[in-house]
Amino acid sequence: MSIRAKALVHIIVCGFVLAGCTVSLQSAQYSFLKGLLAKQENPPEKNWRVVWDDKEYRGYAVNFDGGIYFANEEGLLVSFDGWQVIELRLPGLGVNKIADIRYQVQPDGARLLNYADDRGRSFAIDRCQSWKRTTDVGSPGLTPEVEWQQACWSADGSYQNAIELNDRGQLVKLIFTVLPRRNPVVIEYLQ
Repeated sequence: MSIRAKALVHIIVCGFVLAGCTVSLQSAQYSFLKGLLAKQENPPEKNWRVVWDDKEYRGYAVNFDGGIYFANEEGLLVSFDGWQVIELRLPGLGVNKIADIRYQVQPDGARLLNYADDRGRSFAIDRCQSWKRTTDVGSPGLTPEVEWQQACWSADGSYQNAIELNDRGQLVKLIFTVLPRRNPVVIEYLQ
């Protein structure tokens, strides 16, 4: 990675940290960062893909103290807190938030996922089991990859969320339902 790209990544990370754990797409900090990315002659490679409703968006992963933002300069913003995708915003759809998910962890580790619209009004609550770790043994001689799975139940049936890590414990893929009765969002690292 070039020195210029490293400096840009540091600026992005600092901007998100300074903005706190929530970022509004209307914020001055986010607009500033979008402008920086747009003006770069050789911007860093968009090495993450977000797929939802048969549309693909390319972006960057930006770590912050409470998780990871997957974002780009066009308005993509997915907030992942380390265990749950809690927010989804997509460019060009004319609404602020597609999904706003808040959860409560129960004493047994189960989670209640509260789905809200862009005005904060709750419209569904799903119950999910605690996360279960599975290991894919893969081919003999290869280090196994790890997947965390979460079984969930809604008024319309069941679904499963997943977090995949590579053999070094690095995040490589997320599969999460972000709206009831809709296909999950798939976020994956482009190697």
